[in-house]
Amino acid sequence: MKANGTRVKRLTGNPAGDSVPAPSRGGKRVADFPVRTGNWDPAWSPDGKRIAFASDRAGNWEVYVMKPDGTRLKRLTKYGGRDGEPAWSPDGEHIVFSRSEVKLLVMKADGTRVTPL
Repeated sequence: MKANGTRVKRLTGNPAGDSVPAPSRGGKRVADFPVRTGNWDPAWSPDGKRIAFASDRAGNWEVYVMKPDGTRLKRLTKYGGRDGEPAWSPDGEHIVFSRSEVKLLVMKADGTRVTPL
């Protein structure tokens, strides 16, 4: 699609949806984010070098981070409930996320120092 919303073109054939566009801050880059494989809530880091997201790839919803090209995947949380909805701090040093849709927590961008808000 063009920036003005014209020339929309479907790129996949699954009516349930294969992926969602994940625009970076400022909209200069868009990652094609694969939701059908259990990935949700993509959030670009302020510097555009990483994407935090929630995934159930390990059988439970956890927060992960990766480079926009899909490399350097790292699981940041390990919890028996649901972790998700990550959002970066403006300086890119921390990630706020929800736990079991009830609590908000913050952690360092490398997954350490998890602290309730």
